[in-house]
Amino acid sequence: MQIGIFALSAILSLTASVLLVARLERVGERLGASEALLGLLAALAGDAPEITSSITAMAGGHGTIGVGVTLGSNVFNLAALLGLSAVLAGRIGLHRRSIVLEGGLAILVALLGLLVVAGLLGPSIGLLVAVLLFVPYVAYSALRPAGRPRVSLPRRWSAWLERALAEEELELAVASRPRRGDWHDAAVAVVAVAVVVGASVAMEETATSLGSQAGISPIVIGGLVLAAVTSCPTRSRRSTWPRRAAAPR
Repeated sequence: MQIGIFALSAILSLTASVLLVARLERVGERLGASEALLGLLAALAGDAPEITSSITAMAGGHGTIGVGVTLGSNVFNLAALLGLSAVLAGRIGLHRRSIVLEGGLAILVALLGLLVVAGLLGPSIGLLVAVLLFVPYVAYSALRPAGRPRVSLPRRWSAWLERALAEEELELAVASRPRRGDWHDAAVAVVAVAVVVGASVAMEETATSLGSQAGISPIVIGGLVLAAVTSCPTRSRRSTWPRRAAAPR
């Protein structure tokens, strides 16, 4: 019975996540979001199942499972989105500046997470530093290309950031822009969020129960089972799936 609930919850969560990605992109297009911001919205919606499962586990007192989902999903994403794609495509061309920008921020946030998990940094301090890193990046990415030069930054920094985001948006522009959404798309997105949250909560609880009954370590349940299931590719053609691209510059 619990296995059936877990399987059904996983299917509902991932299906709703796919729908959420598509509808958020349409709403973002309606609001005039930049290419970079549309990519961020797609990535956030695609990660909704693992985010919800991790938070649910930690809120329920299953911290080891929550950490396992967080770390395991990142490893799975790297293996699936980059490793498997490179094997299938034979070669992936990436722009160096966008990789330095995205990868550098990701490494810093990952290090913060490790420091918090290891007890070397308080959760509140870790969250504050992560917000200080992430919010400026999101705010700058949300600007249209024409508005970025107006931001008060050193000229060299501004030029480098503009070129890095331009390279990222060049990759995103390979796919056609989504159609402009309306209130119906926003309503569907809200319902999809509710389904993702509810299904992910049920999935985490049944996985925890099944693991406990089978005597499986919580880190295995979180880092392998839940991380792999919740990280199954749910992103749209505009998000982080690598493509055959021009050689790095």
